Amino acid sequence: MLDILSIQAEVIDPLPTDDPELRDANDLPVLGTLLAAQKGEGADYLITGDKDLLALAKRFPVVTPVEFWSRHGSL
Repeated sequence: MLDILSIQAEVIDPLPTDDPELRDANDLPVLGTLLAAQKGEGADYLITGDKDLLALAKRFPVVTPVEFWSRHGSL
């Protein structure tokens, strides 16, 4: 699966963002990349185990790897 994803990967520059609900400022580039990907390419999810990013899941499409796999693993 990693080989397939690496072939389809695209480097995206993060959008500048400042979200007051983001608990870890080091995650700003990650959130900015999600926003850029949604705007440009229509990204469906940010898949992460980071608890600070997962805390934003009500406002952004952030899911754990287990959640993603349960939705799409049997495709």
